[in-house]
Amino acid sequence: MPAIIRFTCALDPIYGGVPRGVSMISKETSNRGLSTSIVSCGNSRSALRRSKSERALLNSLRIKVLTSRALFSNPYGIGGFIGLALRISKLEKPKLIVLHQIWSFSTLLGFLYSRLCHVKLAIMPHGSLSHYHQLRSKHIKKVATHLFIEKALMSANHIVVTSGLEKSELESKLAKKAIIIPYGSDITIPKSVNKIDGRIIFAGRITK
Repeated sequence: MPAIIRFTCALDPIYGGVPRGVSMISKETSNRGLSTSIVSCGNSRSALRRSKSERALLNSLRIKVLTSRALFSNPYGIGGFIGLALRISKLEKPKLIVLHQIWSFSTLLGFLYSRLCHVKLAIMPHGSLSHYHQLRSKHIKKVATHLFIEKALMSANHIVVTSGLEKSELESKLAKKAIIIPYGSDITIPKSVNKIDGRIIFAGRITK
């Protein structure tokens, strides 16, 4: 019986943090003896090609990966929803459901699964409940919140955030069930470091 089933958006590496975080967390929990399955929504043919090596590595660690088949790759999990739901129904009942990211059809799928099977639910929003994310496509997000997002958030047993700042941006009723687990880092000290001539370039959001 899988201990954890993680629901997430496309595992396409072009989406950066979320798919990489899901992959890394799954590996760590697997290394600690907790069987894990991943359900990924919104994968196009090209997205599946880009994530092929990572999925092969996960499978080698006995981490089962179920992916949808979408016409186009997208971070919202659109496409192949019904077919994926049928495949999920064949999985053994887990002890815990974890929803990664919020604004994705994977959230709806994981939420319905947890309700139908009476499984504990945890949500790891990866910053998607921040004020910054709330402003993007805000009208669509208001509709989604009214339809099912708020129900999923309120029914969650825990909400896992990575910092005090992320917790401070949650509504008070959600902050009460928030647990802060910072991102980990490999602290192995190399025996030697080769000098590199050149410049370091950073690409990212300039924000708190």
